Amino acid sequence: MSFNNVAKISFVAALAIGANAAENVTLSGVEVTSTGGGYGVDDVKISTRNAGILKDVMRDIPGVYVGGTNGMNQKIYMRGVSDRGLNITIDGAKQNGNTFHHNADLLIDPDLIKAIDVEVGSRSVVNGAGALGGSVAFRTADARDLLEEGEIIGAKIKTGYASNNDEFSQGLMVFTAPVEGLDFLAAINHKGYDYGKSGNGKKIGGDGNDLSYLFKLGYSFLDAHRISLSHEHNHYKGLYPLRAEFGSWHTN
Repeated sequence: MSFNNVAKISFVAALAIGANAAENVTLSGVEVTSTGGGYGVDDVKISTRNAGILKDVMRDIPGVYVGGTNGMNQKIYMRGVSDRGLNITIDGAKQNGNTFHHNADLLIDPDLIKAIDVEVGSRSVVNGAGALGGSVAFRTADARDLLEEGEIIGAKIKTGYASNNDEFSQGLMVFTAPVEGLDFLAAINHKGYDYGKSGNGKKIGGDGNDLSYLFKLGYSFLDAHRISLSHEHNHYKGLYPLRAEFGSWHTN
């Protein structure tokens, strides 16, 4: 075969390839979604579970575990990272330090929580500094969330009993929106309990009285803006485990 014939054959082949490449090909669409490791707990789940401590509220979030047996030593772990490597906030205020010794830095009554936003892992840049394992953002209740449209004032009374540790709980919440845009909430809760028992009959938990209250004043304006001023207080009196991440020291 001569060089000219080879050139002609190559030229024809190139035209054929070019013609095929010029054809329009439509591929089917592929939809990709991602949650980014975020989870939410709303007010419906919080109220229906009748939670006494945070463990009751956050027990089904993958990768998240809450240690402790009472409100004084609630410790959050994410994928093995303790609260020392998490960014935990309540209404935007970061929770730092320890209440005492090995106890946790998180003091909050589940009855006062409206919603929880959880980000597991450090992939998001919005978690803030210190979010090595993730972030947890607690939001407390607002009066406007509890009032139906057209209502001005409302109240919520709650009482309960737990047989394992002989716990009695009482709670009162009053909320009002006297004028358009302005709302106010006042809540107080008390829990009194004794030591509980584990499955093998060992003493667990604490023997104490927990008192918490919340006052919150808010003003909404221009549809998308809101200013709020709140004061929350937690008081614990009794005998509690010194180390939330350790087992109980009781021997009987």
